[in-house]
Amino acid sequence: MDARRRLLVVAGAVAAVLVAGAVVLDATAGSPGDASGSRPIAGSATPAVSQAPPATGAASPGGLATVTPSTPSTPAALAAEPDPEAPLEVSGPAPVETGLPASAPRAALIALPLPAAASSSGAVVDGYPSAVVAPVPGSIVASSSVEPAGDVLRSGLTATVALDAEQITEHYRDSLAAQGFTSAAVEAPDGGSATLFTAGEDTVSLSVTPTGTPRMSYSLLSVLHAPSGG
Repeated sequence: MDARRRLLVVAGAVAAVLVAGAVVLDATAGSPGDASGSRPIAGSATPAVSQAPPATGAASPGGLATVTPSTPSTPAALAAEPDPEAPLEVSGPAPVETGLPASAPRAALIALPLPAAASSSGAVVDGYPSAVVAPVPGSIVASSSVEPAGDVLRSGLTATVALDAEQITEHYRDSLAAQGFTSAAVEAPDGGSATLFTAGEDTVSLSVTPTGTPRMSYSLLSVLHAPSGG
């Protein structure tokens, strides 16, 4: 009986030692710092992880890559990106030089003071603007007149000359063109001619009519402006 008790006691002690050892081993295997307890089980497959090419930038200590945006390095790329803070520049069309000089103001053909109103038969009246519209050489003056109105002088002259209508017209076309007048033909009676000469505000009307003789009759009506305050 005593021998049987001793055997039971020994068996219980051995069982207690085995349980304690198992507890110690289990605690040791669960600790994170023990390399022996963290060995992979033989035959277990570790899934392959494909790693993409790293993005531009340096890797952080934790293993995560810090991506740095790429910046343009060429001058063309830099020029393509406008500076939002720079003011906009708007360029207008370049000035075009015509090369033509500025036209000088036209000189007046008469000057103040203007003559008093007057008329004459068979002669050129005093104050008539002969420097502008003188009678054709060889003319016989029938009548002439002048009439001022402010800085405007109206004058008239009628005469005959032994020339045809074209010769009379050509004479005044040449003499008035030298003073800046341009000419234009206007309606005239049968057998005659009429021409209007203009230069700015100044005008001269010429009318030529036949007389039934070798001499032609012509009339001049002029409106000339003197410079104001001159």
